[in-house]
Amino acid sequence: MVRRSSDIWQLFVIEKTDKKSKAVCKFCCFKYAFPNATRMTNHILNQCSKCPLEIAKETGTYISNELIKVIQDIEPQFFFNSD
Repeated sequence: MVRRSSDIWQLFVIEKTDKKSKAVCKFCCFKYAFPNATRMTNHILNQCSKCPLEIAKETGTYISNELIKVIQDIEPQFFFNSD
């Protein structure tokens, strides 16, 4: 059985077969045949294009330069009552 002490496991579904378990990303369905928290965190932070930015920001302290550029380009959303 795989030890799951990291919160990153919540972002993956475990597929169990007869002999092996695979971790599948909930956002893009990428599969890890040999799952570990470090590789899965790296996937969420740097590789998964379907993961919402809010989740990626909360996942770890390191965010790739490409993701930082995307975050910086997002305009703040303000909701004002026009009445």
